[in-house]
Amino acid sequence: MIVDKIKNLDYYASIHPNFKKVVEYIKNNDLLALAPGKHEVDGKEVYLLREDYNPRPLEECYFEGHQNYADIQLVLEGFEYIGYHNVDNKDNVVVTAPYNPEKDVEKYDIKHFVKVYLNQDMFALVLPQDLHMPKLTTECHTSVKKAVFKVKIK
Repeated sequence: MIVDKIKNLDYYASIHPNFKKVVEYIKNNDLLALAPGKHEVDGKEVYLLREDYNPRPLEECYFEGHQNYADIQLVLEGFEYIGYHNVDNKDNVVVTAPYNPEKDVEKYDIKHFVKVYLNQDMFALVLPQDLHMPKLTTECHTSVKKAVFKVKIK
């Protein structure tokens, strides 16, 4: 998982050709002005989920992993934690929902993990080896406006 400021996203565009599409979309669109919901960027190659929510306590969140898509999660307003665990570390990883190929998601329960703080103007690039738990509340208890780009990499 890579965490950085949104203004630095250009540096990562060379990782995969579809990442360039995300960078261009961000440059040419006001993400905060988009209504919550799904927005097409490039068919099934790249799409965007615009979300408004209140982060939740740990007990209400879950870890997820993807096989075919990377997430580029941008916090537009507010603060949250995102949990992180590498898929290669199988210690204390329990599959709670098997892989669903239609949704490209598998769900997990993981007791020991790293919490990463994301504030306004930051992003997390989540690759298939990165199990992640988004939407974790912080001490600030702010609402969050977020853009999650789903980027096909396989």
